[in-house]
Parts: sequence; C-alpha cells; structure tokens
Amino acid sequence: MKKIIAALLSLIVIFSFASATSFEKAFPSAKAVSYALTQVRKEIYNRNYAFRSYADKNIFDLEYFRTPTESSEKRAEYEKVVRDLEASTSSDAELVRNIYLVVTSYIYYDYDYYYNSSKGTYFDASDVFKYRRTVCEGYANLFIEMCRVAGIPARKPEGLGLSNLYTEDQQVQLYTNNIINHSWCEYYIDGKWHFCDPTWDSGNTYSDGEFHDQIWNWRFFDLSVSQYSDTHLTRHYETLFSVDGLLYLVTETT
Repeated sequence: MKKIIAALLSLIVIFSFASATSFEKAFPSAKAVSYALTQVRKEIYNRNYAFRSYADKNIFDLEYFRTPTESSEKRAEYEKVVRDLEASTSSDAELVRNIYLVVTSYIYYDYDYYYNSSKGTYFDASDVFKYRRTVCEGYANLFIEMCRVAGIPARKPEGLGLSNLYTEDQQVQLYTNNIINHSWCEYYIDGKWHFCDPTWDSGNTYSDGEFHDQIWNWRFFDLSVSQYSDTHLTRHYETLFSVDGLLYLVTETT
C-alpha cells in the first residue's frame, strides 16, 4: 500500500496522465463494452484517488480558494443569505450543508439553454442567484462563492460526468475521447477536501420559459472517492497553489 500511495503522489503520474488508452477501439459486443467500462471505472478511480491524495497534502493555497471572486456589491444579495445561515449554524459542516440546500432547492437547471444555447443563460454567481436558472457551471459558481463568503475554501473541478443519460458504450467513448462536459464543487473543512455536485442534486428544471419545482436530494453531497468515481472524472482544476510561499500553476494533461 505504501508503494502504491508513493507512486500515486508522483507529480508525473498526477499531472501528466497519458491520453492514449487501451479502450479506443470499437466494441462489437455488449460483453466487450461492459468489460471496457469496468476498466474505465478502475482508471477513473485511480486518477481521482491520485489527485485527491495529492490535494489532501494541503499544498493548495487555501487563502486563494477562500477569497470570493465577485465584488462586495455584486455578491450583496447572496451574502445576506450566507450571514443568516451563519447565525443559525454551529459548525462549518452544518453551514456547508445549508448553503448546499439553498443552491439545490432555489436554482433551476436551464434546459432551454441546454438544448438551444442561443437563448442564453446565467453563469456568474450573482446572476444565477438573481435569475435562478443556469447549467452546471452556474450551480458550481454560486455554491463556491457562497462558501467563500463564509470563509470556507471551495473550488470548481471540471471534467467528465457519466450520468445515466449515457449508455455504457457512450460512457466508454466519452472517456476515451477526453470529453469535458460537466462542472462540480469541492469544499475544504476539517482538514480535507470534500466532493459535492449541486447540479445533480437539484431536481428543479427551467424549460419552455417556465420554472418547474422538483424534489432535491443529497445523493451527490460529501461523496467518498469511490462513490465520486462512479460518475465523475476530474480533467481540470483551478490549479493555482503554493509551496513554500511560491505560487505555481499546474496543467494536468489528459
């Protein structure tokens, strides 16, 4: 186990994953596709575990990830909500859960934009909070900004989301083609980074110009690496971090 962990923490392994895989061929049978998907799942877990092991060494610049990106004027409305939540909670863990609940229950997934991007939608946290509709990037931006307003470091990974909308064959092809199709969140409390995906826990939808309320859930909140790896593969991070006071920008090649 020590040898495995040591290998995973190598910068070369973590940040220079080779793009070539053994799964790039067409699969003529369901059995072959199923086997290929099993191998993909294993590699997804290995990649996520490697990055997580490295990230939990706490070399990331927490102050950078704790600092809101929107001005005090732009974030004023959702900052009021955060302050109210702070007044009624006793721990960072409880506060993050309440922020997550606000985002997943208050915001709607914009299917009008998803199916026709010419219609436009909202991505900045303040606009998402005001107009209440967006896609995954906007959900992530709002959750992250609200966490940062509360002084909780948060960041936005991007990568491959493998939902049940895709067949097994499509999942394999998405993986082998290095597709980036989703954004989600991580937050830092109790000495470690935690995964969550507010988009997938928000059942609310916006379509045909109307808001549709649905039931939200906690399925993708505070996931383990194993659970997370069933559906998410990190391809890109906000990768600014510090070591010994020096800032570095690392690009993960896939």
